[in-house]
Amino acid sequence: MRSVYTELDIKIWSQLYCEGWTLEQISEFLKVPKSSIRKRLKGLDILRPPQQKGRSPWNKGKKTGQIPWNRGLKGDDYPYESPNKGKTSPFKNIPRDQKVKDKISKGLRETNYNGYGFYESRAEEIDTLYLVYLTVNNTRLLKIGRTFYSLSRRFPSSYLIKPIKIWYAKHKVVYSLEQLFLKRFDGYQIFGPKTFLGRTECFTYNSPIDEMVEFIDLYISLIHMTISSQAKSTLLEGSETTGEVEPS
Repeated sequence: MRSVYTELDIKIWSQLYCEGWTLEQISEFLKVPKSSIRKRLKGLDILRPPQQKGRSPWNKGKKTGQIPWNRGLKGDDYPYESPNKGKTSPFKNIPRDQKVKDKISKGLRETNYNGYGFYESRAEEIDTLYLVYLTVNNTRLLKIGRTFYSLSRRFPSSYLIKPIKIWYAKHKVVYSLEQLFLKRFDGYQIFGPKTFLGRTECFTYNSPIDEMVEFIDLYISLIHMTISSQAKSTLLEGSETTGEVEPS
């Protein structure tokens, strides 16, 4: 059981310690744990030794007279030319392996690459989520994305587009669903062509389409069920205030 010590107890301990008693002697005499005495006396700054001034540095106030050899030299004033002048880094444009590409892709998604992130001012507006087959520069891709406009406006006419399915919901729902989708099917993700806007949201052409569509359908249905239950709850609360119950 934890003991409660009064101010009088602590005063007696501090007086005995100041008179020359050790912590062991006070503990044995008063039958109090030494750790309790030490803790309270430290709180009173009694056990802390006076602060000692550190040793002054040997060169305090002295000027060494050392001057950097390149002080004031700029550009062509240097006595020799840089060995790397006119050369590019040997590490530039090295082909990245798939592991590094996946890491970069994940980082780009987390920072909402190209600025297509969440629009807080349009959170309640109806947004479009699409899943399409796409051919860009002879590269066949599967792409997920969102837009407030039509697909014909979203993609240039030079792209061959084959829609798989389109969903409509509030922007805040579509944005959250898109982020979940990218994490869920991360293993199938690839980079699109460098000139393609939205290249971080592309997947292999042979990705599991049925599983992807089912994932989105399930999420949308859960959202609609939640909204319906909330609306029903609000309706019942309104009926209780009027003393009437709506028929089911």
